[in-house]
Amino acid sequence: MTHAAHVPADFVSTFRHRFAPLFGRKIGRQRSEQYLGGLLGGRARRRDVTSLAGTVDGATARALGWLLNKSPWQTRAIVDALQAYVGDTFGGPDGLFTLNLDSFVKRGDNAVGVDKQYVDHLDRIQNCQIGVFLAYGAGAKSALVDAALYLPHSWTENAPRREKADVPTGVEHQPKSALALELLRNARAAGHLPGRWVTTWHGEGFEADLRAGLDADGWCYLLPVSTKHRVFAGADAAATRPVVELLADEANGALTVRRVWEGEGRRACWLLGCADALGGGSVAFVSNGPDDAAPELFERIVATRRETVRMLAARCAGVSLDVYRVRGWDGWHRHVALALLASAFRACLPAALGEAAEADGTVDTVLPFPEPVVRDPADDAASEAPPPAGEADANVIPVPPVAGPTSYRLVGDPENADDLLAALEEELSARTNVRGSGLMPEFEGPAEVIAGANDGQIRGVVRLGDRLVPFLDPDRMLPNR
Repeated sequence: MTHAAHVPADFVSTFRHRFAPLFGRKIGRQRSEQYLGGLLGGRARRRDVTSLAGTVDGATARALGWLLNKSPWQTRAIVDALQAYVGDTFGGPDGLFTLNLDSFVKRGDNAVGVDKQYVDHLDRIQNCQIGVFLAYGAGAKSALVDAALYLPHSWTENAPRREKADVPTGVEHQPKSALALELLRNARAAGHLPGRWVTTWHGEGFEADLRAGLDADGWCYLLPVSTKHRVFAGADAAATRPVVELLADEANGALTVRRVWEGEGRRACWLLGCADALGGGSVAFVSNGPDDAAPELFERIVATRRETVRMLAARCAGVSLDVYRVRGWDGWHRHVALALLASAFRACLPAALGEAAEADGTVDTVLPFPEPVVRDPADDAASEAPPPAGEADANVIPVPPVAGPTSYRLVGDPENADDLLAALEEELSARTNVRGSGLMPEFEGPAEVIAGANDGQIRGVVRLGDRLVPFLDPDRMLPNR
């Protein structure tokens, strides 16, 4: 199997040794390796199955779609294995778990979990999915290690929507903080990732009971708070003061640490302040760290958080967390599990794994057009028997042979562009030019590629119901979508 550029041999050997058996049969192992190879080494900006398939030899959009939607593998086993991989590679006693809420804007409302939802850290309502993500960092390395999909009441209380997206019967609405605590409990139970500290990237979004839940479960937390957050400067102080004032009073270097008290019960906690490495300005934290915690401990935790946040900001898009075309429950969790695994490989392998390709802005959008070879329908168990000799199929257009392989951009009906691209790419990658057929994942009804040509004009024909849609010459380009 040939992978896209920038994917080192270390990825192949590590994947086949540690992860491939978890994908079941040979076909599942091959498709998952192709999918990960596309995430890690591909240059396509849009890393949906169509774009990914164009960066890995032998991959097709339909085959990768099958991996996400139909292949019988379990995401929990993949997550457990990647946590063991991360723990073996850079886990340490000062390991830090970072919780993050991420929103994925979507059109329509068919994809599981999509609804008009308020996104706290963006301070606006979006039509989106919201995921709760868990990252793990130790020292200068960090990786995403688990995730959960937030389902609003509009989904959990709507039986037809649940059924259409294959949401399991036992799944009910859970607040974001409850999902976050469940991710942490699962990681602790698995035992692969040492550490007892928890933080969040954005202070907003989780319910107010997150801190109480972390306390109850025995975690030490370092949680961002607004600089307007008010605390007592002393156990006997008469009034609260905003944390920005208290931090300014004690500013003495890169990190400011002092004792403060919160709430009516005057509960003691730590207040920390430092520069915001990403957004500029300053950021404040509260912590339930030990009473005798040394400043050096907080310095290590804050430094690890800084590296983890940088990873989240730079790599979430780089492993395709934000670009995917799946609608069902299983499809979302499988895509995300593979994206988490890609994040783990980026952190654990010594090679840059395509980051140079992402930085230079180059994009591979030209797909191969192999020399067509007509497939005998009798060799395809899913195909119907060929028509008797002398009875021509009126829907199959004779195609002259192609002199040799060439490259071009696929172009078609803008209204069905993604589905047409996937359909024709499947046929071309299978090295056939007649009788290829399949159901497109986001098109209502059958789509069948019935011809392909290399005559400078028509590049292929797709039948959508009773309509023939041609793919035109490469000078008539579709705009990027």
